[in-house]
Amino acid sequence: MDCLGRKHPSPNAARNPKNNHKRCFQCSAKGHFAAFRFKGAASRIQARANSGSQRSSSSEALQAYIRTYTSEEFEIHKSSVELISSLLRRKRPGDDLRKLLDGCSRLLDPDVVVAVMRRSSRPDLAIQFFDWAGEQDGYKHDVHSYNHLLDILVKSGHQFRTGKVYKDLLHSGCSPNLVTFKILIRGNCKAGQATRALEFLRALDEFSVAPDVYIFNFLIHGLFKDGNPDQAVKLFENMESSRVNPDIFTYNTVISGLCKSGNLEKARELLEEMIRRGGKSAPDIVTYNTLINAFYRASRIREVCEFREKMKAAGINPDVLTCNILVSGICKDGDVEEALEILDGMKLAGPAPDVITYNSIIHALCVAGRVVEAAEILKTMSCSPDLVTFNTLLDGFCKAGMLPRALEVLEEMCRENILPDVITYTILVNGLCRVGQVQVAFYLLEEIVRQGYIPDVIAYTSLVDGLCKSGEIEEAHKLVKEMSVRGCRTGVVMYSSLVSGYCRAGNVHKAREILAEMVSINMVPPLFTYNIVLGGLIKDGSISKAVSLISDLVARGYVPDVVTYNTLIDGLCKANRVREACDLADEMASLGCFPNDVTLGSVVFGLCRVGRVDDAWSLVVEMSRKRHAPNVVVYTSLIDGLCKSDRMDDACVVLDAMRGQGVALDDFAYRKLIVSMIHGGRVAEAMAMYDEMVARGFLPDGSTSKTLEEAAMSNSVFEWTNLEENASSDRV
Repeated sequence: MDCLGRKHPSPNAARNPKNNHKRCFQCSAKGHFAAFRFKGAASRIQARANSGSQRSSSSEALQAYIRTYTSEEFEIHKSSVELISSLLRRKRPGDDLRKLLDGCSRLLDPDVVVAVMRRSSRPDLAIQFFDWAGEQDGYKHDVHSYNHLLDILVKSGHQFRTGKVYKDLLHSGCSPNLVTFKILIRGNCKAGQATRALEFLRALDEFSVAPDVYIFNFLIHGLFKDGNPDQAVKLFENMESSRVNPDIFTYNTVISGLCKSGNLEKARELLEEMIRRGGKSAPDIVTYNTLINAFYRASRIREVCEFREKMKAAGINPDVLTCNILVSGICKDGDVEEALEILDGMKLAGPAPDVITYNSIIHALCVAGRVVEAAEILKTMSCSPDLVTFNTLLDGFCKAGMLPRALEVLEEMCRENILPDVITYTILVNGLCRVGQVQVAFYLLEEIVRQGYIPDVIAYTSLVDGLCKSGEIEEAHKLVKEMSVRGCRTGVVMYSSLVSGYCRAGNVHKAREILAEMVSINMVPPLFTYNIVLGGLIKDGSISKAVSLISDLVARGYVPDVVTYNTLIDGLCKANRVREACDLADEMASLGCFPNDVTLGSVVFGLCRVGRVDDAWSLVVEMSRKRHAPNVVVYTSLIDGLCKSDRMDDACVVLDAMRGQGVALDDFAYRKLIVSMIHGGRVAEAMAMYDEMVARGFLPDGSTSKTLEEAAMSNSVFEWTNLEENASSDRV
C-alpha cells in the first residue's frame, strides 16, 4: 500500500523500483519514491530527438538534459516530475511552452500535474502548465489538480480567475470536495468578498459536502473584516444547526470583531459562554488580551480589572502583550506612575518587558515633560532600544528646547548602530527651528538630501515656519517656490506660515497674494489662514478691506468662527466704529457663534472709549446676571472708562463687585486704578492700592512710581523713604 492507501500494481513493485508503475506524489513529498514508468517514454522521446535534420527546441533541451547526467544519476532523476520540472525551469521569456513540452503528454496523470505545479516557484508558469496539460489527448484533470490550481490563484493574487476555474471544474464532470470550497471561501474572504463566499457555503449542500469549523472561521472573519458584524454574528449563532461546534479560534474571531464594532456587551457575554462551556472552548490569553485592550480603550477600567482576576482564576498568566496593552492604556490616560509600577513588576516577576513596553513609557514621560527621566529609562532598558525609542527621546528633548541633550541622544543612537531615518532628521530640523537655529536646520536639510534621503513635508514646513518667525520671510518664500518647481509636495500649513510671516512683517498685500495663490492651485485655505490675514488688515488699519474679506468668506461657503468675529469687532472698536461692532456681536449670537470674554472685553473697551460708559456698565451687569462672570480684562476696561470719566466712586463700586466675584486684579488694573485715584485726589487710597499691588508680587512701572511719588510729596501724607524700602525689599 502507498501513503494514500492504494494498492501497488504488483506485490514486487513496491520493493523493486525498476518495475513500471507511477510515482506516488504524497510519498515523494516526504522524500520517498514509488516505482514509476519512465524508461520507455524517455527512450521514445530521445529517439525522436535524434531523428531527422530538424530538431524541436524541446528535443534539444531534452537531449542536453540527458547528456548532463551519468547513467547512475539518470536513474535517480528519471521521474516524470523531474523531467517536466527541469524543462519548465529552462523556459525563457518568449519560449513556446507547447514546443518545450512536446512529447511529454504521455507522462501525465493528475498526481504528476499536481507535483509539477508544487515544484514550480513561478505561479504564472504553474498556471500555464495546468492549461497545457488540460489540452493534451488522453489526459483529464481531477478535483485534486483543480484544487491545487485554485490554491495557486488565491495565493498569487489572481482571485478573479477562480470563478472561471470553478465553472470549468463543474463542466469537466468533477465534483468539488471540501478542499475546493475551503479554497474558494478563503480566497473570496481574503479579497474582501465575504458575501460572495457565502454563496459557496450554500453550495455545499448541493454536492452533499458537510462544512467544517474552518469554513465558518474563514467566513466569520471575512464578514467582520468587510464591515458586516450583524451577519457574522448570525452565521456564528447558526453554526450548531449545521452540526459544527465553534472552536477557540471562532470565539476569538467573534469577540475581536464585536470589540472593533463597539459591541462590548455582546463580547463580554461570549466570554461568559466560553467559561461555561470550558474544554477546548475555554478562553485563552488571546481572548483576554482582546477584551482588556477594547475595554481599556473604552475607559471601562472596572471590567478590565475583572478580566485580570478571571485570568488569574483560570491559571492564565499575563504575557508581554497583556502588559503592553495595560501600559499603553495607562500611559494614554497620563498615569505614568502606575505604568512605571507595572514595569517594575515585570522586571521582578515577569514577563520580561520588551522594547514596546519601554517605548510606551518613554513616550508618556516625554509628553509629561519628564524627558530627563525618560533618558534614564533608556539607560536601564533590559532589551535593545530601537529607532522608535531614540526618535521619541529626540523629539522630547527638542520640544523641551534641550538641543544639546538631543544631540547626545543622536550620538548614543550611532553607538548602538541604529541608522537615523527621515523622521529622525525631521525631528532635528524642527528642534533647531524651535530654538531659532534656522540656518543650521537649513544646512541639515541640505545634508539629508545629499545622503539620499527625501525630506518629508513636515521637515520643509518646520524650516519654512522657522524662517518666517526669524524674519527671513523672503528666504522662506523662495524655498516654497523651489519646492513647487521640483515637484515636491507642499501643504496648507506651509503656505499659512508664509501668510503669517508676511502679516507679522506688515506686508499684508503680499499675504493676500499668497492666499490668492493657494486658491489658484486648488488648495483650500482653512479658516485660520483667513483669520491671520484678517488680523493683518486690522493691524494695518484697513477696516473696510477686513469687512470685505468677511463677506468674501461667507460667499465661499465658510462659516466665520469666534476668532473671526473677535478680530473684526476689536478692530471696529479701536477705530471708534462701536455701533457696527455691537451689531456684529448681536449677529454672531444669532448665528449660533456665542460671544466669549474676548468679544465682550472688546465691546466694553469700545463703549468706554467713545464715552458710553453706562452702556458698558449695563452690559457687564447683564453678563453677571446671566451667570457669565466677566473676567479681569472686562472689569479693567470698565474701571478704566469710569476713571477717565472722573467717576471714581463708581469705579470703586465695580472694584468691590469684581472682588466679590473672586476676580483678582492684574498689574494693568492696579496701575490704572492707582493713577486714576491720584488724579481724582484719592492719594491715600492710591497708596493702599500700591501696598496691595506690591504684596501680590506686582511691581509698578516707572511712570506709576513717579506719579505716586509726586502725589505723596505734594500731599505730605506719605514718607517716600518707607515706600522705597518696601519696594526694594519686595524686589529682593
